[in-house]
Amino acid sequence: MPSLQKRSENFEGVHLESSDYAEFKIVYKFFPLDPSCNEGTPYGQHLMACDAAKAAVCAAQQQSSGDSHDQLFENQQSLYEEKLFQIAEEEKLDMDKFGACFYSKSALNEVKKDTQKVRRFQSKPHQQCF
Repeated sequence: MPSLQKRSENFEGVHLESSDYAEFKIVYKFFPLDPSCNEGTPYGQHLMACDAAKAAVCAAQQQSSGDSHDQLFENQQSLYEEKLFQIAEEEKLDMDKFGACFYSKSALNEVKKDTQKVRRFQSKPHQQCF
């Protein structure tokens, strides 16, 4: 199981157990191990990671409940473009908006911007929580 998936599962309990959300804030930043959106990443580690990150950006724009995020992690070994759209549809997203977002440069640019921010903080950003 990839380290980020393990960390994500650890955060689930935090959401459920804390009654005072003012004490902490969880912020997700994208750092896909895919060179098509993350320069310097070795080719072949996670070939659909950039598309999955774009799908998450587009779901967030529609204020998705977060189930799509969980499904992306659960299905990361079998992701392909059709599956990303299936997850969005199951989440009852507006598919015209989702598709327009997914194929736009703005979604890709948001992912790239996150990877650049994360690189500035850590030497091994895909393994760190800060």
